Amino acid sequence: MSYQFNSMLFDTPYRRDRAIAESWLYADGLNDEQEVRRTLATVSPEQLASEVWEAWGFENTDDEDAPTLESMTEAFRDMAREPAS
Repeated sequence: MSYQFNSMLFDTPYRRDRAIAESWLYADGLNDEQEVRRTLATVSPEQLASEVWEAWGFENTDDEDAPTLESMTEAFRDMAREPAS
């Protein structure tokens, strides 16, 4: 099974959710690494997940493959744990 986001296919829901988190934080290229690190240091993964989950309407879908609030929180939490590049 594959999972789609932005016309790209991912082999796991985690990889798709990670791509969603990266797209949100980088604002599709408007934010740089420094801004992303600053955001991850000041905003909780739970808050970021809630924002993207609601903004993109994931809470209002019947799609069984849609990201969950928990899976999005995990993606943001993992990004926050990673060292800056």
